[in-house]
Amino acid sequence: MKFKAGSKHARAGGGEVEGAEELMELLNALGEAAAMKALQRATNYAMTPVLKSAIKNAPESEQAHNFYINGRKAEPFLVPPGWLKSSIVKRKVPARVLRHYGKVATAVFIADRAWYGWFVEAGTSRQPGQHFMRKAWESNEAEVKARFTKKLFQDVKRTFPGITFKGSY
Repeated sequence: MKFKAGSKHARAGGGEVEGAEELMELLNALGEAAAMKALQRATNYAMTPVLKSAIKNAPESEQAHNFYINGRKAEPFLVPPGWLKSSIVKRKVPARVLRHYGKVATAVFIADRAWYGWFVEAGTSRQPGQHFMRKAWESNEAEVKARFTKKLFQDVKRTFPGITFKGSY
């Protein structure tokens, strides 16, 4: 059974959803605000393994070390062990950033307080990159997709309890 956005069948629940096209119709039936919430919850849930992997794989110094800017020691700042790991966060991407790309996104990134982390990730002329962020994405990409799908289908099922999905959702 296919649903049209806002149809009485979609609101009543019932029928079977086969794929992305049908799911999009159900999201349309939710209304934009509810659909955006469901998509945001799904992206947030999906990116958790990337966050955990990035934190786990980020390098950590054995002891506090000095912070350098332009080759000079920045006094009196000592970087404690684990500062980079504690600066890796997962956040909703603001709409102003997404205006040309879409409406909903969640990102795992290194917060500003550890701006040097991007040099650790990508490398410099004196230090090869350690690519812990890229490896976190690459090693979890399939799981991210599966978690996104699972969470989105859970939200749709909660709204339309009579809906069944082909597959293992």
